[in-house]
Amino acid sequence: MAEQLLQLEQGLEIWRVHIDELREQDINARSQPKAMFDRLAATIRRDKRLEALPLVAATENGLEIVSGHHRVRASRQPN
Repeated sequence: MAEQLLQLEQGLEIWRVHIDELREQDINARSQPKAMFDRLAATIRRDKRLEALPLVAATENGLEIVSGHHRVRASRQPN
């Protein structure tokens, strides 16, 4: 269930949504070495939180990740 947590200026908002509601954009120009990704996933599992929130835009395709693809992917990794 989506829940708005904070209304900021210039149309920015902070929402809590289930990770399965987030969709990766069709093109993501960034890549990350496997070792770095594995460290990120391990840190998220250990700390049970993200260091930074992903930036997401509401589009006609749903909630598309603009920045934070790796954080979202790492969060989806099984324990």
